[in-house]
Amino acid sequence: GQPLKTTEININAEQLFQAHSLVREEALSLLNWSIPENSLAKFNALRPQLDGAYKEYVKGRGYLYRYDRNNNLDKSMVAFKKAVKLDPSYQNAYIGMAEVTVLFFNRSMESHWLDDLTAIIDKLESINPKHNQINNLRANVAMKRGNYELAVQLYQSSIAQNPRLIQAKRGLARAYSKLGDNSNAEKIFNQVIQQAPNNWRLISDVGMFYFKNGNYNKSLNHFK
Repeated sequence: GQPLKTTEININAEQLFQAHSLVREEALSLLNWSIPENSLAKFNALRPQLDGAYKEYVKGRGYLYRYDRNNNLDKSMVAFKKAVKLDPSYQNAYIGMAEVTVLFFNRSMESHWLDDLTAIIDKLESINPKHNQINNLRANVAMKRGNYELAVQLYQSSIAQNPRLIQAKRGLARAYSKLGDNSNAEKIFNQVIQQAPNNWRLISDVGMFYFKNGNYNKSLNHFK
């Protein structure tokens, strides 16, 4: 959980593919790693496929990162939709659209956003039925609709497919908590904290869990 090396780079927003390559090169340098020339050639060959849609995807991620700022959620969705228009099979862009849609629902609590989210997941599944986010996203829908038992099943399936998917483990713990299964909820929360000890959102989640269950000393420690 401690940084061992850092570096700084300047990125030109109009040359995102070159920036992508620069980040990779700097990361390899920090790690003292090297990769074969033929692998570098494969990376560089991706440019025609990534340039337009990739640029919009990165814009969407940038706006989503600061979704608390005015209109950034709307801008993020516009960018992800542009990415999908340029490349209809761009799976990560659909994931971005799903994340934005969840935030739209959280803000308004209007059920039509869950219908939109389900449509996005269906589209992603039609492109790649084995995508490791599908069960996690469907579990999120089940959680928002109050179907916690189904959510547990879907989160478990997601974790079985990708044991390091923190979002699914976080969701599973919260689903257990909603069902009143505090023993399993605490167990999963502790596993996630061990996996990501510096993730403040997870630490806050655990603090809320202990607070709701009257364990104020543990709750206070996590909030601190």
